[in-house]
Amino acid sequence: MSINFNESITFPNMTFCLTKNHAWSHFTYNRKLIANESKLEFDSAEYKLKLKEAFHGDRDAFIKAPWQDEKLVMSAYHAIATLNYLEREWDAGRAKHEIRNFGSKPRLESTRKVVRLWLDQIHSLNVSFVDFQQKVGVEVLRRSLMMLARTYSGADDDREDQPSKVRVTWVSLRHLCFQPALPNNTDFEVIADQGKFFKVRGLGGRKFS
Repeated sequence: MSINFNESITFPNMTFCLTKNHAWSHFTYNRKLIANESKLEFDSAEYKLKLKEAFHGDRDAFIKAPWQDEKLVMSAYHAIATLNYLEREWDAGRAKHEIRNFGSKPRLESTRKVVRLWLDQIHSLNVSFVDFQQKVGVEVLRRSLMMLARTYSGADDDREDQPSKVRVTWVSLRHLCFQPALPNNTDFEVIADQGKFFKVRGLGGRKFS
């Protein structure tokens, strides 16, 4: 009699999380400002002009084209993280208190401008908040993530690595989280061999896992 345990398993539902500082580590913009984003001063008039020049009021340019201006990526990330902090990181009672403070404290005025600027931008381009978060998360990761791929370790398996897309699941003031995903929402093949089955590598060869 022969009994085989775990002859194959379905691809696990994996989520990778980076600290925000790690995710931002490959930005070249002023590192001292990156270390403390509360010091970033975003002028509304300046950014309206930057947004106009960057996207030309075109949804496809916003969603599909790479963003070249790192400061735009940083400000968009900060806006998303702030909204997630206010709406999703607290229970209903505390969220009400945090939202009230956010709307009234003078020291948060620049952050309020950034949030309003980006909400107006995605509204004008008919971009959902989910798509906005996905785009910004990808823009951050493409500056620090070199490889994300399904790999095969069987002795007789000579298949090439299968590159994966990224599904951004969380953007916060502390973390950026994402999952591997294949195009068209197809499933990864089952894992039939012991050993390595997935690669995640950052720029400079650093392995995340």
